[in-house]
This record gives sequence, structure tokens and C-alpha cells, in this order.
Amino acid sequence: MQILLVDDHQMLCVALSEHLERIAPKITSESISVIPMFTLTDAIDAVCSDPKPDLVFLDLNLGGSNQGCATLESFQEKNNYEVPVVVFTGLAVHENGNAEILRKCLKDFGAKGILTKSANLDNTFIGLSRILAGELWMPEEVLMALAFTAPDSPKKKIRISSRSIASRMGCRKLLNSRSFR
Repeated sequence: MQILLVDDHQMLCVALSEHLERIAPKITSESISVIPMFTLTDAIDAVCSDPKPDLVFLDLNLGGSNQGCATLESFQEKNNYEVPVVVFTGLAVHENGNAEILRKCLKDFGAKGILTKSANLDNTFIGLSRILAGELWMPEEVLMALAFTAPDSPKKKIRISSRSIASRMGCRKLLNSRSFR
């Protein structure tokens, strides 16, 4: 299995890639090769060429315009082969708005799971076996944050039907008629 790990912090990305390859035998019987990538452009090129990776771990904050959901959205727009993507983030889930960012990644942009960067690397990858089995997985702290943070309510859209327009026009005509003067 080939995994892309995409993070703009190069030392961290390489170290995590090596760590993941080291702990892989504890997680799965399948051999895992992890390729570190440092830019969204490189990751997009990798999923559009052969051989394609089997899974992508994508940091949401890659610098520039690649921040939050926009990073995953940009990646998914070019992910024509639908390589599964796991959000790999250092976002503090309890900070204002971060739970909603993760919710959108799952709901709107098809993330297959969420892994958080934490001090304990073994805990960071604890859900990997489930993700590799095709399950949606996220750490308990993310699950709790999503459960106890109300989703942003969509802006109310006012819809005017052709019937209501016709009714208004009819009312105007009636009000402007001689019988109401």
C-alpha cells in the first residue's frame, strides 16, 4: 500500500512518514510505503500519475490559499481517480470554528477520516487500521467536538415563486385601480 503524507513542514512530514512505516507492521499485515509531499501541487500531480497512491493524508494548512477546507476542496477537484483522503491536521478541535471545518471536510468534501497530530504518535495513527479497512474514523476528541458543536446554520434564502410575483403584481394593479382611490 502506498500512502502520500502531505504537510508543508518538511521535517515533520519526513519524520511522520518514517514513523508510520516503522509502526505499520503493528497496524496491518500489508506492507506500507509512505511518500512525503510538501505541497498541494505535488500531491495533486501524484494522484494524477501512475502508480497512484492508495491513500492520502492531507494537512489542511499548507500555506498561502491552502487553508482549511479550501485545501481539501482544491485537492478533491483534481482527484479524478477518487483516491481516498484522510484529513491529517494539527487543528485544535475545540477552538472557534475548527469543528465546523472538520465537519465540512467530512460532509462536503468526502474525507474518509480525520487523524490529528498529537504528542503521542502511536495515538495519532491508532485509527489507521480502521481507515485502511474502509471505515470512517476519527479520534474521540474530534467525534465529541462534532457531536457537541452545532453545525453552522445555512443562510436563509428567500425564494420568490412566480405565483408570489404574479400575486404582487395583481395587488399593485388592484391598489392602483380607480376603485381603491
